[in-house]
Amino acid sequence: MAKSESTTRNNVDSLNVDFMRSLVKQYSELGQWTSAFFWADAAAASSGSAVASGDDIWLLASAMLARGELHRAAHAVTSRGLHRRHLLCLGVAMRAYIAAKEPTTTLNLLEECDPALLDPRSMDQTHNRALAGVLVWQARALSSLERREAAAEALTAALRADCACYEALDLLLEQHALTPSQESELIESLPINNQMSASEATLLRAAFRDRLRRYAPLPVQMHDDGVSAHTHTMHTYAHSDSVEVTLLLARYEKTMRDNVSDARAQGHLTITYMLSRSK
Repeated sequence: MAKSESTTRNNVDSLNVDFMRSLVKQYSELGQWTSAFFWADAAAASSGSAVASGDDIWLLASAMLARGELHRAAHAVTSRGLHRRHLLCLGVAMRAYIAAKEPTTTLNLLEECDPALLDPRSMDQTHNRALAGVLVWQARALSSLERREAAAEALTAALRADCACYEALDLLLEQHALTPSQESELIESLPINNQMSASEATLLRAAFRDRLRRYAPLPVQMHDDGVSAHTHTMHTYAHSDSVEVTLLLARYEKTMRDNVSDARAQGHLTITYMLSRSK
């Protein structure tokens, strides 16, 4: 009888913990972090063992992080040593230290974790997606320390682990870590077909290529006399009796000699102005 009662109680406790975990996830999705934190704390304390599971601490630390309790979130993970063996816990602790502007401490967490934790898994894309997040936070820490080349390597590794990790691509482009040709080569070299279906792979490649095209620098076309297409267009619309246009044109031509990218922006503004005046 006693054994039957114990089994029944354990089943009830298990159901209670599962219910509390479901509440944490629901309130997290709704952005109600105080409620999420309350039930995450309750689930961690009621998990039925002396040591709370890594998943429960990850939920708890994530709620703390969302509430701005940065060091408390990191401590919830590191005090249990979970950053060494639980990838999601490692990620949330890194995020907490990055938010606290402690990039060196962020990188120290990686030094302490089990190296096998940072290996991609061919049959576990959920692991790889979490790994990509860790690598993105590593790259952010490296960038904060002005280690740009190492940051670019981490972002490239993140994209290879999870080809859909747009944040890694966005940071690479934002930091101008690669030339346009290198960006295209990187997209083509990703193991996209190994991570998703043919239709999904087609969608991802199209989305990434569109991203590259939208932010690619515009070419400056030069005529035989060495004058850019922008300058030629502006001369076409310039009026000899317009002092304002003459000054704008002179400013553009000087900028063109000093800095092509700045000149392109100045040229667009000048052409727009001239067109409006010529109507």
